[in-house]
Amino acid sequence: MSPIFRFNAAVTLAVVVLVVCWAPVAGFSYPALESFTPTVVFAGIFGTVCVVYTWLRPDRQVATLMLNLVLVVIYMSAGIVLSYLVTGLGFPLVDPQLAAFDRAIGFDWPAVVTYVASRPWLAELSGIVYRSSMLAMLTLLLLLGIRGRIDRVEEFTTLLIVSGIASSLIAGPMAAAGAYVHYGLPSGLPADFMPTTDAAYMQDFFAIRDGTLRELAIGGSKGLVTFPSYHTIFSVMMVYVMRGLGRWFWLALAWNALIIASTPIDGGHHLADVLGGLVVAWLCIAACNRLWRRLPAFGSELRRPAEDVPVAEEPAAAAVDAALADLSAPGRSPLAGGRLRWQRIIR
Repeated sequence: MSPIFRFNAAVTLAVVVLVVCWAPVAGFSYPALESFTPTVVFAGIFGTVCVVYTWLRPDRQVATLMLNLVLVVIYMSAGIVLSYLVTGLGFPLVDPQLAAFDRAIGFDWPAVVTYVASRPWLAELSGIVYRSSMLAMLTLLLLLGIRGRIDRVEEFTTLLIVSGIASSLIAGPMAAAGAYVHYGLPSGLPADFMPTTDAAYMQDFFAIRDGTLRELAIGGSKGLVTFPSYHTIFSVMMVYVMRGLGRWFWLALAWNALIIASTPIDGGHHLADVLGGLVVAWLCIAACNRLWRRLPAFGSELRRPAEDVPVAEEPAAAAVDAALADLSAPGRSPLAGGRLRWQRIIR
């Protein structure tokens, strides 16, 4: 295991211990067992594949990828609980200040929502793009795994953990219910306009704040962090770990730009939430880079020789071919040949 994986695992364990100890003190009951079903299913699938490619068909890269996916699933479950506990602190809402900031920089949220809602194709596209974040993350991690960039998978895991903790800590004193609650739906919108995160979506947020909801949930839980926008943070991280990967970087940039653009509409966010998400993402990336520099062995055995060199250039292509040839050498996993073909296709 790399030093950064051990760091990620230690912080995840610390978050799990924190929420387990904090919940009863704050008057919350632990989630029902069935609430853990999604976590157990996904962690079980990834964990089983990890075991297979650790002992039965040894392939270090596949096993490491799956192990990181298990860690992501566990952290995200603990992070959801952490957001519930932070919301329960009941700090005063800052929506008026966030809305005032938007107006000061000339952003008219009701007008933007009205414009999008009056164009059904645009409203539908916004919803599809906004809801694609989790699928985009899984696709990105699998793509990085196929390309042999396990070091980037571990980078993303660190960023996910650090940014999740940071956004929860900020969302406590900067509690916000979102633009749909603050403004309400603008008048004259089409009856079939149904954004992903409207005022009704925030019922759990207010139930936790007023003490009527004290049972934690994992499966079926709802995002409670409004400021900073975590969709924005998430998108910036996905683009960052694709740096230097040629056309895949530009595809990630384009799609995640659409996700960020859809955030005020389908996420019900003030523009200030989005800008705050950009700042938090930058700070988390800067902090993690300082961490990675303190871990000189990070990814050294899993990183391609031509790191961050555009794949279209001949030296990078030669380095990749050499790495792929090593993957397909005798004694490697039977998966290696198939992965070799996929790597040549997606390169």
